[in-house]
Amino acid sequence: LPLPLPLPQVHELCESSSNQSLGFPLCCITFRSFLKEEKLITHEHARLHSLLTWYDTVGEVKEAVESRMIIFLSHQWKGRTEPDPNGDDWRAAVLAIEMLIDIHGLRPDDIDIWSAATQP
Repeated sequence: LPLPLPLPQVHELCESSSNQSLGFPLCCITFRSFLKEEKLITHEHARLHSLLTWYDTVGEVKEAVESRMIIFLSHQWKGRTEPDPNGDDWRAAVLAIEMLIDIHGLRPDDIDIWSAATQP
């Protein structure tokens, strides 16, 4: 499994552009909320239920990664109305994140998930 990007590298990349807008907000859900949903949910569902944390600038992301781990999750929509009708991708994501927690000694409460989905 790939190692998380070391914080000094993240800081170096962000140093010169802290106030720069991301163009599009970085929206994350906590790992605890991800577990509680017991399935992949739509962005609209997460937004409606106030499950998202929004980061609008490079500086906000920089501040977040000082105390949190942001994990990018990419998946393909497999249903017409929901992303993962059988729950296979959700279970695989949980397993992978739990492995990262074990291998790197991460705290589940300090993990945010940045999810991107592609349409089938």
